[in-house]
Amino acid sequence: MSSYTVTVLTPRSFSDADKERVIAFIHGLSDGAPENDFWICGQPFDFEFRELEDEETELVIQGWRPGGALQLGTYCGSKINHIMLGVLSSKLSRMFDGWIELGGALTRVTGNPAVLTYEGADGRVQTSLGTDVISPNLMDYWLGHDDFRLV
Repeated sequence: MSSYTVTVLTPRSFSDADKERVIAFIHGLSDGAPENDFWICGQPFDFEFRELEDEETELVIQGWRPGGALQLGTYCGSKINHIMLGVLSSKLSRMFDGWIELGGALTRVTGNPAVLTYEGADGRVQTSLGTDVISPNLMDYWLGHDDFRLV
């Protein structure tokens, strides 16, 4: 898997039809998508439908527990790769009523109080493992800030 990853957590597992929707969406955006690798504007990404980790099954996000996990990643650390991965994860999380699990704590990459205090149904859940799960609304809000960078 890639260097920078986010995981779209969804309230139910991905059915075969859901997986086909994800693949069709990614193919519609990409320059090429053999297997699980794909490119957008010449930048490399990948995806994987994976099993939930024990910690993830115990999370409660807006009254639901995760049932599905779609991991998205990029191999490059450039700002544009981070932005594209953020936009992709936001769109896919909206398609499946999910939230986005970051690869660590939001505080590792931003000190922006406007982002860190985004509250309510549009905010974040901090896990006991030190990772944050954020709403697609918070991802969209954070994408608009100069210090946007994935964990």
